[in-house]
Formats: sequence, C-alpha cells, structure tokens
Amino acid sequence: DAGDVTTSDLFIINDSGYVELKAEAAFDYETETEYYIRVKAKESGRVPANEIISYVKVKIIDINDMEITAISPRELSAGGGTVVTITGKDFGPVNAGIPDVGIDAVYKGSDGIKYIPTSCSFVDEGVAGVGGRNRDNTRIKCTTVAGVGQNHEWSVKIGYKPAKDSYREWTTTGYIADGLSTSYNPPAITSVSNAEGMSTPGGDLVTLTGENFGPLYKDCGRVDSQTCENYPEDGSTPKYACGNDCNDEACNAEALACNRHPD
Repeated sequence: DAGDVTTSDLFIINDSGYVELKAEAAFDYETETEYYIRVKAKESGRVPANEIISYVKVKIIDINDMEITAISPRELSAGGGTVVTITGKDFGPVNAGIPDVGIDAVYKGSDGIKYIPTSCSFVDEGVAGVGGRNRDNTRIKCTTVAGVGQNHEWSVKIGYKPAKDSYREWTTTGYIADGLSTSYNPPAITSVSNAEGMSTPGGDLVTLTGENFGPLYKDCGRVDSQTCENYPEDGSTPKYACGNDCNDEACNAEALACNRHPD
C-alpha cells in the first residue's frame, strides 16, 4: 500500500495470472517510488486446499514532469529582497522523510544577465514521522537579489536522493511566452534638489531622490558580476567574478567604485 491509495486501486490479476494496471491507474514517482503487491494462490477442488502467499515489487520509473505554472509577485524591487513564490507541480518528493532536497533557481532577463536568488525553500517542508504531513512539492519561495531589467525567465532545479535509489536531479523553466516572467520595478524620481538657478555653463550638482535606481553596488548577485580590482585601467574585460555574497562588505565597498566603469 501507499498512503491512501491501495494496490487494489492500481493493479489487477487477470485470468492468466498476470499482473496488469487498471485503466484508470495513475502513478506519481514523487509520491511513491515503488509498490508491493501481495499475491495469494490457492488450489481449487481440494480439501484442505494448499495456498501460498508471495509479494511482487513494482518500481515506478522517474521522468522529468516538473512544471512551473505561476510566479508571484512579478514586480521586483531593484534593491532586492522580494520574496517570490513559484507554483507548479512535482518539485521533488512529497515524503518529508527524504532529507536534503536541494533547490537551485536562476532568473535571466531579456538583457541576458542571470541572477541567483537566495534562501530558496519549500513553502511547507512538511513533518516527517508518524503523525506528520507530506511536503508541499507544488510551491517554492525564493528571495531576489538586487538588479535591473525585465522579462526574467525563471529556471528551477531540484536534486534529491530517494531511499534505495540513485541521485535525481531535474530542471524546469518558466518561459516568458507563458506569461511567467518577472521584471524589476523601473526607477521613480520623487524629488529634485538644487535644480533652481543653475549656471548656464553647467557644473552644478543636482540631487535626484527616488527609488529603484538599481543596485547600490556593481551587479553584486549577478552570475557574471566582477570585482573592482579586476577592471583593468585600459577598460578591457575583467578576469574573474565577484561571486554572489551580497553581504560581503569588502565586495560591496569595491563594487561601489565599479559604478564609475564605462560599461
């Protein structure tokens, strides 16, 4: 048996003694990876009748049937910190007793820049053991990083190792064409200071105040972000990436100066 579904709901033994699937049988690897069928054979026409009981194991084959069906919210703060809920199906096993289910997510805008969100987890991890509850494998939440751009396409990768089985890793993507894209909010100016009586030759300092002016540092959190020290004086391509730890004060301090780079 598996949960509330019994083997008699899924299998039958035909007149020839073969095990067959019922026409309405539905299987989900993320719910149950294998079934044990109890078969009892009994002689007829003999008293007392001899009988034997045996078990047949049926293993379910895993396929990549993950799917993203919704993303909310779709408008992101340019400063990061927006908690996005990704809804879909078959995001890994429902059995809360299977530990260390890994979730990796990436979102890429129409400009080709990739971002890696932080703190991705299941909305409901479930509770293992007797009296527990299944993991909700239909909803994932991730926290976005600071960035810019629009029409981000999201990809989610789930990795886990079911009991008595090899490691599984599957990927699914929410495509822009399906209306599943996100976008960072555009900049908005709320006030302008020192804009009156400006000198005709120029040179006056004007202060613009607002929100969503983009990251405070140079692309910290981008997959292809760079450290300041690796921006050569001649403006050529930097040598290596800064990484994704946006809480790294040293990285941020260097990255602030990167805003002066011509790109």
